[in-house]
Amino acid sequence: MANTHRPFDLLEDFNRAYGNLFRAPGLRGDRDTYATGDWLPTADIKEESGHYLIAMDVPGIDADDIDVTVHDGVLSIRGHRETESKKAENTMVRIERSSGHFVRQFQLPNAVDCDSVDATIRNGVLTIRLPKAKESQPKRIKVR
Repeated sequence: MANTHRPFDLLEDFNRAYGNLFRAPGLRGDRDTYATGDWLPTADIKEESGHYLIAMDVPGIDADDIDVTVHDGVLSIRGHRETESKKAENTMVRIERSSGHFVRQFQLPNAVDCDSVDATIRNGVLTIRLPKAKESQPKRIKVR
């Protein structure tokens, strides 16, 4: 196996640690995102004409091990991936894949129809479809 010299890895580790010193626990970059747990699956959020789509990488997790809720304008995704070493009869030589619990939360725009949110998992990707609510139109009130 080749030994690769990566001189900037230490600098990247320092920048990551220094940046996390001043960040509130669980916050990851955006003010409208909260994340905590033993590992954090990555997510992409896309806006389309009639809905928002969240695609989250959750390889090795069954639908029964993921909980998706919407409450007070916050989408919460909680899950658990079992450690492979607990499943295997053989001794693990190396473990690189993350396992354990995770929580990701996203502040939803006001224009989401929370009653119609749909979540599916396929090929290790959790897809959450958040339909946009119909825009409210001004209503003229007759004064009597």
